Amino acid sequence: MVPLLEFPNPNLTAIVKPNVDTLYSSCWIDHTKAEELTLHVPDTNGDGLYYLFPLMDAWTNILDSPGWRTTGKGEQKILIRGPFANQSAPVDSSYTHVIQSTTSLAYLLGRTNVPD
Repeated sequence: MVPLLEFPNPNLTAIVKPNVDTLYSSCWIDHTKAEELTLHVPDTNGDGLYYLFPLMDAWTNILDSPGWRTTGKGEQKILIRGPFANQSAPVDSSYTHVIQSTTSLAYLLGRTNVPD
């Protein structure tokens, strides 16, 4: 994978058709190391930053897709639980959303649109 530390220009060939106004983030989540992880998304209501963070299981099934349209523009504190996490354990009320992963390995692909 080629890390992009700045906005791509139209001549970039490392990614097929990148968006020049979008920041990309990605990570693999290994639930054998940590059964629960927190994804924090700041308030995007005032600045108009559109974001989308789909989470996929090891078979690339979409588990959930937190984003501007699905979970809202306000601050988000999202709990991502592994398949062996204690489901009966109470969830802290500060979490706005809970995602249950079905596999020990998950992939998060983040996209944030940055306005002109």
